[in-house]
Amino acid sequence: MNHTLTVSHTHRIEPFVYTDFSINQSSWLVLNSFDGFGFTLQADPYRGRDYFSPRTEGRYFKTFASNFASVFFSSDYRRKLALDIRSSYTAYQQSSWQEQSYTIAPRWRVNNRLMFILSYQLTQRNKELGYAVFNNAGTDAISAGEATNYDASAIYYGQRNVRVTENILSAKYAFSPRLSSNLRVRHQWLTLKNTDIFTLNAAGDLDPSNFEAISTNGTSYLNSNFNTLNLDFTVRWIFTPGSELSINWKKIILNYSDTPLKNYEESFNALGNLSQLNSVSIKLLYYLDYNIAKRFLNF
Repeated sequence: MNHTLTVSHTHRIEPFVYTDFSINQSSWLVLNSFDGFGFTLQADPYRGRDYFSPRTEGRYFKTFASNFASVFFSSDYRRKLALDIRSSYTAYQQSSWQEQSYTIAPRWRVNNRLMFILSYQLTQRNKELGYAVFNNAGTDAISAGEATNYDASAIYYGQRNVRVTENILSAKYAFSPRLSSNLRVRHQWLTLKNTDIFTLNAAGDLDPSNFEAISTNGTSYLNSNFNTLNLDFTVRWIFTPGSELSINWKKIILNYSDTPLKNYEESFNALGNLSQLNSVSIKLLYYLDYNIAKRFLNF
């Protein structure tokens, strides 16, 4: 059994101020059957300072004290069928902000050449507090002067519910000990719905705002839907020890809209009519032995 205890105290260099303190305890155990499981506990007992999220020099957001816990199980990878499971939960003090995440990843080793891995992850962040990024409707309304009670000098934060669904399919095939291929398909769907909006004050706390984040026709200035599909296919050839040639094909499809879609099927189907970005890259690594090069140059 393995135990790790980590204590972290973080300061910003300029100005030299405290930003975060945390205590982390991780433990994991591998049984005689080579199945493993473990857990992680972390406490951030004090409020910190986040100088990055306000996007304004010299301003900071006071983060909340929090408690985090996660558990995982991983079965023996030598079996044809194996399974990885992970779950985590975070609760923030002095706030109703909570986060939950679940991951399940079965893997199937068909034979010594072919293997499949399917990973599904669901993350739910309820009443999260973060910097308010205006969507297209909000940007257009602000530019046209139609946003009610909007203050250009204010730093806006939103309280929102965020849901992230991610599916990853990986397939690996070895043609020979020196020639192999790897296919990875990833789809991620993120929806963000704001419930309240605040302004950041000079002390790093949040004050209620009278800014109307919803237009008169019911369009939100802050809600968003992000949808992406990535495909990576790589062929790798080790032609001499330490030297290899790899060819990679990458396809990317992105979709961003102001209105969150209703379900996963609708989100995935929305990618079908969008433009695609394709790229091909070639990488060559060659190991040059010093002794061989020295003999060659002396000759």
